[in-house]
Amino acid sequence: MRRVAAVLLAAGTSSRMHEFKQLLPFRGRTIVEACVETLLATTADEVVVVVGHRGDEVAAVLARFPVSIVRNDAYLEGMSSSVAAGVVAARGNADAVMICLCDQPHVPKSVFDAVLDAYRASVAPIVVPTIAGDTGHPVIFDLSLADEMLGVDPAHGLRAVTYAHRAETLRVPVDSVGVLDDMDTQEDYERLR
Repeated sequence: MRRVAAVLLAAGTSSRMHEFKQLLPFRGRTIVEACVETLLATTADEVVVVVGHRGDEVAAVLARFPVSIVRNDAYLEGMSSSVAAGVVAARGNADAVMICLCDQPHVPKSVFDAVLDAYRASVAPIVVPTIAGDTGHPVIFDLSLADEMLGVDPAHGLRAVTYAHRAETLRVPVDSVGVLDDMDTQEDYERLR
């Protein structure tokens, strides 16, 4: 069975939120804890959390969880730098990475497992969840694409990789609109909480 590392991107500054979203309360714990708890309940083989801004605080909150913490000192360069840190950390232990966003603590376990099952049952290099024709997160990338992922232009991010492989991408219909919805603003947070 192909091994998949869930890579949770938790390094950003939450500039649009105006509060540090990773540590905001969400249904009885912090947002980052909610994400990690869900990922640990899935069939992912390991969970890697990429931290950056206030990384020591996030790592301390996650100390009780069996996850790998990866520090991205270049987090101000954007999400691509965190993806790269996660890919480098997972390389050698996994066949693929499932890129997960820390601002989606409301995505249910069933969505992650549907994407994981589809990846493991296929030969597709990229697997994405879809709802009503729109694609969302999490996205699985086979690590045969690692060099492309590490070489992306930060202005375009992983879209360049998914676009280059769109004909080979497996789209998995799911029943959660949460795959399209993230917490960028205080209004998003209040609505999703």
